[in-house]
Amino acid sequence: MILNDKDILTIGKVKIEAIYTPGHTPGSMCFRIGKYLMVGDTLLPDGPGKTTDPGAFQLIIKSITEKIFILPDDIKIYPGHGRPTNLKKAKRGYNIFASHQHSPSLCGDVRWVTS
Repeated sequence: MILNDKDILTIGKVKIEAIYTPGHTPGSMCFRIGKYLMVGDTLLPDGPGKTTDPGAFQLIIKSITEKIFILPDDIKIYPGHGRPTNLKKAKRGYNIFASHQHSPSLCGDVRWVTS
């Protein structure tokens, strides 16, 4: 089965929304079940997942800001690495990052507060 952005999988009474979030890898997907979001390596507790080049970094930032950060602040985030967090905390960290200028060549392991 090929999943597309906003597809809904139904397993019994559970509805799982697929959210296409490229950047870490070309086909990255996140999965939302109610107030829970499994983000894999798209969004880690302290920043985005690792990217291999500046284009991928810009893409993951677009995925995070346009697909994930539009969700309610009380969404609980489960990353592929690290501790769970919530969307409100993730947005706060990103806002610190976004308030500073960054090199156009930025990529790799980026942390919201220290990059």
